[in-house]
Amino acid sequence: MTVTHFSSILKKQLSRYPATESGFRQALFQTFLDSDRNYLKLLRDKDSNEAAKYGYRYIPGKTKPLNMMGSCSLSVLLRDNKAFCANAGDSRAVLARKVGGQLLAVPLSSDHNTYNETEVAVVRARSSDPDAVRRHANDVDCIGPTRVGGHLMVTRSIGDMYLKDAEFSILPPQYLPYITADPEITVQPLDSTAEFLVLASDGLWEHMSNEEVVETVANFQGPNVADHLLMSVLKKVAAQRDMAVEVLTCIPLGLKRFFHDDITILVIFLHGNPRQ
Repeated sequence: MTVTHFSSILKKQLSRYPATESGFRQALFQTFLDSDRNYLKLLRDKDSNEAAKYGYRYIPGKTKPLNMMGSCSLSVLLRDNKAFCANAGDSRAVLARKVGGQLLAVPLSSDHNTYNETEVAVVRARSSDPDAVRRHANDVDCIGPTRVGGHLMVTRSIGDMYLKDAEFSILPPQYLPYITADPEITVQPLDSTAEFLVLASDGLWEHMSNEEVVETVANFQGPNVADHLLMSVLKKVAAQRDMAVEVLTCIPLGLKRFFHDDITILVIFLHGNPRQ
């Protein structure tokens, strides 16, 4: 699934619901569900023609089969001086708000992963599997402490049908679904105190706190602040491994995951970028 595809679904849903807070919430929620259903349809295309449209080609030993693939999804809709944040997974959105001369980091989302005890309880209740969150069978290669079904660290996602649908699952069908694509939706008012938004995947937040990110953006003097955040993380990771950043960036993608998770960053200045 691509960002363009997700955006087209959201546009359709926004046209279906009233332009109210409730309507925006419904449109976002339905967009996540439709994206997940479309992924399931893609799986059921036996000739993989639909999958090929998205540039996917299964190569045994090199790429995962489609039923084992999925993605976290984070979306922020700006309407009526409000930020509607919809999240499924452990990407994160943070709003920088100036209060009393200080810049505060206001979280718009919570992390849906096995570190979140509330999410773990929901997964166990949904699946009726008392051992729903457990260590990977080959724990030596497992990144993180415990995983849903022993495989996945996030507790919500688009795709990952092996944890949702019996037709494509590798787990006992009586426990399905373990996870869903249901987004958690929050709303924050946007007024003159709201400075900027930072949306990023977990690769950023694993190495920088909300406060560090907001402070880094606020203090940076230049137009490419997302690149600056990325470089800040890479420098931290390189220092931890006692290596140069140039060496870290040359590590092949398949191995780089053992050094840091994927990092995607979007910074949105709500009143224009003062540095440009």
